[in-house]
Amino acid sequence: MQEVWDTEQVDTMYSIVLEKFKQSQDLRSHLTNTREKTLGEANVKDDFWGVGLPLSSRNILDVSTWKGQNQLGRILMKVRDALKKLS
Repeated sequence: MQEVWDTEQVDTMYSIVLEKFKQSQDLRSHLTNTREKTLGEANVKDDFWGVGLPLSSRNILDVSTWKGQNQLGRILMKVRDALKKLS
């Protein structure tokens, strides 16, 4: 089961997050209003979904200092792009 999750988790999360933002106009507006900004999940304990830094880090706005893969941030930016195409 873990092998399946390891290979499918990003695609699965993308589908879930896309549906969530499609169902809520408020959330959709909030996300699309980020324009082309790079989004990151500030989470010091999660270097897969997050950037590996806490929100309080003085380097949090410097993408080059991020230690994590930021998969959630990448998904949010991909969802943002998809929502723009649906508009």
